[in-house]
Amino acid sequence: MAARAVHRLDFAAPTITGAVKDATGSCALPMPIVGGFMLLSGIIAFVIGRGAPQPAATPTPRTA
Repeated sequence: MAARAVHRLDFAAPTITGAVKDATGSCALPMPIVGGFMLLSGIIAFVIGRGAPQPAATPTPRTA
């Protein structure tokens, strides 16, 4: 699953960068936009990951 997300980002980042550069004529503007999307995706992954069920802890045997 993670490999698919990275692959999509590898495709999306240059596409977004090129589209914004063509629209604005500036190379500086696309970088914060792509960075913002990357930050947003990290926040979403963190929030979704926190909701995932955690494995049950196994009790450790007591030693005398």
